Amino acid sequence: FIATRVSDVDDAESIHLLLGGLRLTLVERAVTEADRHEQMRDLVRSLLAEARLNYDIILIDCPPGLSLLTEIWLREADYHLAPVKPDFLAVAGLEMFREFKRINPDLKMAQTLGILVNMKNMQSAEDERYHQVLASDPDSRCFPHAIPHMVPIQHAARHRSESRSFAAKYPG
Repeated sequence: FIATRVSDVDDAESIHLLLGGLRLTLVERAVTEADRHEQMRDLVRSLLAEARLNYDIILIDCPPGLSLLTEIWLREADYHLAPVKPDFLAVAGLEMFREFKRINPDLKMAQTLGILVNMKNMQSAEDERYHQVLASDPDSRCFPHAIPHMVPIQHAARHRSESRSFAAKYPG
């Protein structure tokens, strides 16, 4: 199930992916309907234990929101980093996540590394205001630098067959 050689950046050939996809929503629905939350958590725990034997760093990309599968991954991971768009919905979602953790302390979620503002329009006063709101809250542990909104990054998921350099793939 592990895809190798997924990066077309010449110096990043050691990156491997365990592919998810939109169909995971159907898996989550089946798990919920069958009330098999603990079985799914056991499966995730086992998968991570095996992966830890073979990889130094394991990054898990979960969709925004606190779905059952996202909760399971967050309970089994060691750490989490929250990439957040500088907008109202993202900030409100972070507050919901904090509230969830506060009222469910026994769930033992992954330790928060912090918040990374992502897709920030560097010319937007509104985006800057949201970034400052996040940065002003010490509990957020918001990184001072943001990842700017760049069209080439949005297109980075398109795999190309020719060998490319990091600078060519991510100009600017």
